[in-house]
Amino acid sequence: MPILQTSSSLPEQVQSLSLRSSQARLRADSADALHLAEQAWVLAKTDPTNNVAVRLNALVELTLFHLDNHADYPQAFAYALKWKYNAEKYAELYGDKSWLGFALTVMGDIYHRVGNESKALEYFTLAMPMRTDDMGLGWTFYNCSAVYFSLGNTTHSVEYAESAYRYAKQSGFPYGQAAALTMLGSIRFSQHDYKGALQYLREAEDIIRNRAFTHLLPDVLNCRAGVLRSQGKYKEALQLVEEAEAISIKGQLRESLAASYRERALILKAENKFSKAEHWNNSAISLEEILHGASVQHQLARLEAEQSSLQNLQYSPVIVSPSKTTNQNTNKTHFLPPQHTTATKLLTKREREIARFLAANWSYADIADNLNVSAKTIETHRTNIIRKLKEHYGLEKASNRDVSRFVRDFG
Repeated sequence: MPILQTSSSLPEQVQSLSLRSSQARLRADSADALHLAEQAWVLAKTDPTNNVAVRLNALVELTLFHLDNHADYPQAFAYALKWKYNAEKYAELYGDKSWLGFALTVMGDIYHRVGNESKALEYFTLAMPMRTDDMGLGWTFYNCSAVYFSLGNTTHSVEYAESAYRYAKQSGFPYGQAAALTMLGSIRFSQHDYKGALQYLREAEDIIRNRAFTHLLPDVLNCRAGVLRSQGKYKEALQLVEEAEAISIKGQLRESLAASYRERALILKAENKFSKAEHWNNSAISLEEILHGASVQHQLARLEAEQSSLQNLQYSPVIVSPSKTTNQNTNKTHFLPPQHTTATKLLTKREREIARFLAANWSYADIADNLNVSAKTIETHRTNIIRKLKEHYGLEKASNRDVSRFVRDFG
């Protein structure tokens, strides 16, 4: 997106700093990336013309750094809110909502990374009509794929990931291609298709190493390690994890480091080294709590409540079906996952009460005693709750884990 020109060279300076920050971020040189992004933002705020495009260029890199490299999700969200505010001004001035769509996609990605998939899909739904170019549409499809994979819906996840790869390839966007291939490899691994997983992962790794997208590499290495572990090749798997850990530590890639700790624990457990496995598993849990634990959830809720971001948006809640979209000039097919507007009304008052008990791991008998009804009645309510959540989350099957997710997200 072009920087609007002013009488000084300040816009060009901001753009240059942001570009250099992006390059450093992608090669996992996080210290340099943050320094350059902060310089760009400080400089952008001195612009006497209050050029929103200048601020947007700086805010994008600050947000993406804290999202992708440092995994500081509250800080990323705080910058994304500033990004969204300036993007709305840009849309008012120039009729271009592409910056706004990008911001909403990133905000949805933040919610996905902390485990709030319903909120993530709300943002992606709002963003989709604004991301009409191949690159933007493909990247949003990738994010939808990641959400559905987390929800256990591999059918939707594959559909979106394949579309993300196709759009990334059409637009000449190798970073997007590598990300989509990694996602497809992860899905194949989850389906125990190890040959298919390795094929996708090796193709992704080739792109990543050739293009120096180093901050994507630990994800590929950790997934490849999982495949090798599942095949009993523990020594080779451990070598990949060690490489992933080294990159993550050097680049301060905290989310990838947690995944490496988790995979190392699984390898050690497979080798019957239970004490060591417990140590690394605890390290993973501790880091994950820092990255997306309860305090992080509360910070995000507070940030969003302060400015009511979703409530202030008046855009049509439409998401594009990847299987039926061919180009930006096509009449888009509307595909609206059912969870976006009726989540809080999905269950009856009694069903929500029972869902809270189920989320707390109460037995049917204990719930029945507490509510003074029969255990059979509780079982019937649970069946209805599960049926509704399957539809709500777009799942092939649901379990008490999804009940817990719903209670966490909506109370």
